[in-house]
Parts: sequence; C-alpha cells; structure tokens
Amino acid sequence: MSAAEVLSMAKAEGVALVLTGDRLTWRADHQPPVDLLSGIKAHRLEIIAALGAANDPQTEQAADQPQHFILTAVTASPEWRQARDQYHNHLMPCRACYAPTGRYCAAGADLRTTYNSTPMERVQ
Repeated sequence: MSAAEVLSMAKAEGVALVLTGDRLTWRADHQPPVDLLSGIKAHRLEIIAALGAANDPQTEQAADQPQHFILTAVTASPEWRQARDQYHNHLMPCRACYAPTGRYCAAGADLRTTYNSTPMERVQ
C-alpha cells in the first residue's frame, strides 16, 4: 500500500488525517480499520510530506492554472465591458426602463439581451 492509497482509504473511511506542526494524527467518529492504521504508521513521513505540501501556500502553481480565478469587470473581455457600458448608459436616462421589475423599452431589452449573452471570459 502506498501513501496515496493510504490517503484515499482514510478519506473513504471518513478518517481525517491532521498535520499539526510535524505531528500526524487522525480524527474520526469511529475506530479506523487496523490495516489503515498500519498503513498510516508505515507511510507516516510520506503522508506528512504530502499534507505539508498540500497546505503550503508557497507551493508553486502551474502558470496557466491559477488557484482562484474571479471574473470581474477588470478581468472581463472588452466586448463584455462594451455591452455592459451600452446597457447602463441606456438604462440610467431611459424613463421607460426600470430594471428592478424587469421592465424595458425595445432598445433596453435588446441591450440587456446583448449584455447577458456576451461572455466575460476572453476568447482565445
């Protein structure tokens, strides 16, 4: 049994392996199987290394895979920003449009549809 298999087995059994400093402990609402406990003892150092790397904020991420990617107006595509601006610039002065109730004039409805259907992500 490898360290990865021990981690998978612990997860399947509902056993949480906890790393506190350099000390590895387990938590569960029941007694884990004997083979799991012996696997934890046998692969203790490998499990500590794996858990330490998983919890380390300095661990290198793949350059093209950010840990958290949040879509905002700053990261949005230029097309989305243009559609948003056109919609908002129409909505504010238009007396026929009232967004809280979903009431729009014909032009406002078209701009809203365009705004909703334009993707925020940049298409590459």
